[in-house]
Amino acid sequence: MRHYIAVATAAVLAAIAVVSGAAADILIVSSTTPELKPGMQLADSAKLDVPAGAKVRVLLPSGATLQINGASSRLVKEITKGEPLVESVWAKAKELLATGGVDQSRTGAVRSFTPPPPAVQGFSWTLVGTNASGNVCVERDAALLVERPASRAADITIIDTARNTRAVVGFAGDAMKADWPAALPPSAETTYQIVAANSGVRQIKLRLIDKAGTSDAAALRTLLENDCRTQARVWAKG
Repeated sequence: MRHYIAVATAAVLAAIAVVSGAAADILIVSSTTPELKPGMQLADSAKLDVPAGAKVRVLLPSGATLQINGASSRLVKEITKGEPLVESVWAKAKELLATGGVDQSRTGAVRSFTPPPPAVQGFSWTLVGTNASGNVCVERDAALLVERPASRAADITIIDTARNTRAVVGFAGDAMKADWPAALPPSAETTYQIVAANSGVRQIKLRLIDKAGTSDAAALRTLLENDCRTQARVWAKG
């Protein structure tokens, strides 16, 4: 009986080893070389070749990212070093890279919502952008900014639906950014409606991120764990 249990245990451990080995792949997040395209998955037995002068950012099984500068030639298993797989982050990252980062986490459609235009600038932990909808990840206790809509509305109204309070954000001259209104302390416990002339109504929920989660290596994992997929797409494109 003991021999049977020992054999069965060995078989289970062998199966786990196979799964772990298969899970030690990497995903290409961004690349300056055409041979390595975003979304490409490399198995742990493959070799990652980065030409001289090129830069490649990869997603590790843990959800952390790593930038590799060329020239470099390394086995994938030497890069991952047997990291455990965080399946939820890995699945979201694959979907993000395969679909261009379409945000499927919106907090409920508003009847007058229209698809937002592209962001005016790149990724930021402190900016609620023109293209914001659904979850928006911002750094906790940071001074937040609001981006002016592409319609260049003179002002926008932000409504805290939980407290039933609102504030108007004005933009000086041609400025594209303004301070988040002091009358609406950033909270993860409410849904905000953002109303602008000729831009429809958007709904967002803030996800307040501690500074440790905003480091370069942790950024994509943090964004995906909090379903801030619009921002994740912008971050991944660098």
